[in-house]
Amino acid sequence: MVARVHEFEKIIAVLSELIPEADIRGIELWDGDGARPIVMVTTRTPGRVIGRHGTTADAVRVALSERFGDARLQLNIAEARDDPDPDRRPPDGPADVREQHPDTHHS
Repeated sequence: MVARVHEFEKIIAVLSELIPEADIRGIELWDGDGARPIVMVTTRTPGRVIGRHGTTADAVRVALSERFGDARLQLNIAEARDDPDPDRRPPDGPADVREQHPDTHHS
């Protein structure tokens, strides 16, 4: 368990150094298929983590690979969503509102 804590500390140090403005919401680490470590970063601002043309993500991947001593490290970036139901969307217009609230709209 202590080894995992040190691994997370390495990840946090790299992210704090390279993208301090990123709104990181979660970090996951697992061994993937056993051949390479996988780091999943969940953020409200994936564009900041990715950077223009992927340059920031590449720099993060290289720094993490160096800290972990494994050039095969895979970096995944996901957008954090505050909405508990990502399929839920607001009404598109009056027709949708009418369907949801028939008592409030009269034809």
